[in-house]
Formats: sequence, structure tokens, C-alpha cells
Amino acid sequence: PFLSDDGFTVEAWVFARKEDLKAEAFRNPVMSCHGPASGWELRLCQNGGAIFLVTIDGVHLELTAPGSPWLPRWTHIAASFQVGVPGQSECTLRVYICNEALGELCAPSGQRSTFPGPFCLGRNPAWTDRSACICLHSARVTSRVLDPKSFLPPPKPDGASFL
Repeated sequence: PFLSDDGFTVEAWVFARKEDLKAEAFRNPVMSCHGPASGWELRLCQNGGAIFLVTIDGVHLELTAPGSPWLPRWTHIAASFQVGVPGQSECTLRVYICNEALGELCAPSGQRSTFPGPFCLGRNPAWTDRSACICLHSARVTSRVLDPKSFLPPPKPDGASFL
């Protein structure tokens, strides 16, 4: 579901390796509430970076944010969707990696297309061939657009947090 009338943020601490990710980013979902012409999804790109997809008026808007190659460490990724007022202001998608804004897409506001299925971590519920081979330390979805200062803190080196 779209979590509020104003927007939302999704974020996670991930451990990903290029050799474990598929070449097509749509097959590497981190967080997904997405199906045919509906919902939203945060994906990893095999060579670094992330894609955030949001569906407006039945059309997928995709923001691709470049990133450095995946290194064997925990990396924070986040994406936000800020709602615009139809006819007055645009909606905005943003992607952050390690708290740095690496991409922004403004698009006309419209009717958000909600996916009626489940919310999933590491897989897409609508297709069987879409599951990411990653580790998640922590993940969160909020019903508001967060400032990077409010993102999840990094994992603590307590033995259970590192591979």
C-alpha cells in the first residue's frame, strides 16, 4: 500500500555482492509491494546503485541512481516518494546510498496505483523469478518522507551484525 497521503520512505542496511546479484535489476528486489501496473519497489543494480519504482496512473516511474560497485560491507540504501498536488505540484522520487542523495526524479502527480498483494523483503510477490540474494540487517518503511539525518543507524559490530 501507499502508506500516507503525503509520501513515504523505505530503507535498509544490505550486504550485497555483485556476483550474487542478477544482471537485471528487476530481479533484485530489496523491498517490494509491486505487481503488474501497480505498487512500488526498491531494487539493487548488479554493478552498484539502486532503482526505485513507483506506479502513478498505472505507469511505472523508475529512478535509477548510480552507485559504486558493491563492496563486502553493510551499505545503507533508501528511497522516498513525496506526493505532489495534482495540477499544482509534481511528485518526487529520491534514492540515497550511504545517506547521499544519488538521484531525484520529478513527475506529474496523479493517482497512485496500489498493489493489492503483500509487502515482501528480498523478493517480489507477483513473480516467482524475482528474489535477491542479499543479507538484510535492518529495514524500515515509514509513512512519511524522512530526512537522511533520521535514517536507521549503522549496524553495531556485535558479532551478529557482521558476516
